[in-house]
Amino acid sequence: MSASRACLHCGTTVPAETAQPGRKRRYCSDACRQGAYRQRFHPGKSHAPLPAGAMRPPVHIDRFVGRDEELAQLEQLLGANRVVTVIGAPGCGKSRLAAEFARRIGSRRRVLWFDAAQPGQVGALSRLASGTPTGEADLVVLDDCEAHVATLARAVDKWSAGDREIGFLVTSREKLRLPDEVVVELDGLGHAAAELFGDRANRGPATTPAIESVCDRLDGNPLAVELCAQFARVFPPEEILTVLEPSLPLLTVGHRTARERHRSFRSALDVSHRLLTADERITLRRLAVLSGDFGPTEAAAVCADISELVPRIGRLLTTLREKSLLLPALGPESGYRMAKMMREYATEHLREAGDEQLAVDNLVEWLALMADELTRAVVVSPALLAVLTRRLDDLTHAQQWAVEHGDDRGVPLCTAIAAVLIERFEFARAGELVQAALRDAPDRPLPHVQAARIASGLSDHEDALRHAARAYAAAEQCESRPMLAAALLETGRARLRRGEFTAAEACLSRGAHLSDLLDQPQGVAAAWESMALLGLWRGDLADAAIVAARTVAAYHELGDDMALVRAQRLSAEIARRSGAPAPFGHAVPDQPGRQSRVPAALSSRQRRILELVGEGRTNGQIARACGVSDRTVVNELARARAVLGLRSRTELAAWARRRSPLGPAGELIRADDGRSG
Repeated sequence: MSASRACLHCGTTVPAETAQPGRKRRYCSDACRQGAYRQRFHPGKSHAPLPAGAMRPPVHIDRFVGRDEELAQLEQLLGANRVVTVIGAPGCGKSRLAAEFARRIGSRRRVLWFDAAQPGQVGALSRLASGTPTGEADLVVLDDCEAHVATLARAVDKWSAGDREIGFLVTSREKLRLPDEVVVELDGLGHAAAELFGDRANRGPATTPAIESVCDRLDGNPLAVELCAQFARVFPPEEILTVLEPSLPLLTVGHRTARERHRSFRSALDVSHRLLTADERITLRRLAVLSGDFGPTEAAAVCADISELVPRIGRLLTTLREKSLLLPALGPESGYRMAKMMREYATEHLREAGDEQLAVDNLVEWLALMADELTRAVVVSPALLAVLTRRLDDLTHAQQWAVEHGDDRGVPLCTAIAAVLIERFEFARAGELVQAALRDAPDRPLPHVQAARIASGLSDHEDALRHAARAYAAAEQCESRPMLAAALLETGRARLRRGEFTAAEACLSRGAHLSDLLDQPQGVAAAWESMALLGLWRGDLADAAIVAARTVAAYHELGDDMALVRAQRLSAEIARRSGAPAPFGHAVPDQPGRQSRVPAALSSRQRRILELVGEGRTNGQIARACGVSDRTVVNELARARAVLGLRSRTELAAWARRRSPLGPAGELIRADDGRSG
């Protein structure tokens, strides 16, 4: 049998038996023959033979779509840098981008192409790095380098050190980590994905919402879009979207002439999966149960049963990100996310390993513990609400899993989801979840508190009072002081809206006092806000202005921007009705985040001193009761007057008696309220 030979244009092996009898075949295809012809007769084109092992850049007959910005970026970077590496997830079009770039600069630069995934190419490159002449080549493209990153990094470093005039364009799922390397990361095609779909489906450049939805489901991944576009000849785009769940079984019919890794999307993912260590594979498949953005905390939660993995979870996430299997988070916080099809692929491996039930159970346990924090909060803080909002998809998935498996952890998950929905004023959906929680756990106070909030939001004050009373009784039964305070606040708000001002003031005063005892300033501020509204509706504008100013200062200190804006509007309305430019001469911040000129809210010591002033005690008695000096008492009273806008000790005493929980609402306070005499 006669020996094989290499194509004179691209370097691909051409078996000798494919040539006609009596003739030696010099090219692997007509495209290469024509390319060689153009190269020979192009003015200024080098005719130097290819070094051993090197190939011509591949020629593609279909249209290149999108990536115009990336092509321009490569042109600029390669003009100023020695090594540029294009990285990205499997199927994102790294090789095609490099081939298009090589085609466009082919008339100006001589390009050598090495496919690191092909046998013998890495060895050929290493030999060239050792000093084999490269002719007149000034750009070397190294394609598909992820399987030999360390070897190729050494070769490129050695080659570039010996030839300072040559540049390197590398495509890989992982960067080489060379000192002079510049990285370009590819993501989905974005809006160009729909154009690619139309081109490959022979539908023209016009797009439709259905096509855009299909491309979004595929994360705009070029390989996935091209594979899916073939089904447009059988199904309309609207039907394709319905059969893309799951999508991996569908994306299996690539071009026969394509490389093995590009004939199905699963094959492209398999290449990366085979290169992972055992711990990286475990981490990747466990992450499949998470939705949206995540970080080390969430990853450690779903791997909680693997004690040796948790301490190294941060490094494992970093490695998976470096290998383009995780993407950067979309949200404002740093973190990671997993593409839809990567999650589908990881889920397959999770089920094959028999770990899906365990991973989901870990997630449910972690989320349930997070949701239990709501039972210890009088009012949901912005920080906790932000965490719950970020994990809303996970909470929903976990709650559905708990319902399907009859798990009682579904109750706190219901309340956590409801807390987010109530904040969004989605009372109908929140009400369904709260009712489900009440059916499963009628004796827990939090669902009743949330039911009262929903009823108030829907202006059903009778129902709000009924649920608030049940919440109070349930909180007493389980001895939950935060839920007692929350029930009092909801009762006070409902009675306020019914015009029962005296009863509302009693409940709100006690709710504020109890929140203060629990060191929950968010609850105190919420009570003050309702009391300021009460003063406005009752016509006590002077008192309402004082409380409103305290509320604005408290929300500003807490960093609760939404509540701050609400309190500012209330303060401005009180000032408008009273004819004052601002409450007691203090400027109200006009936007969230601006430094407030309203003095800080009363400290715990100041409130204690004011209670004793209201009882008629002298400075010496107050100093002994609080364990401070007489001078400290004088200074704290001066600060309290500045906060409240009052002028004398008599006004402080009157204010303290009006606001004391032992005043109008004294009968509601237990003797063991935690305060010493």
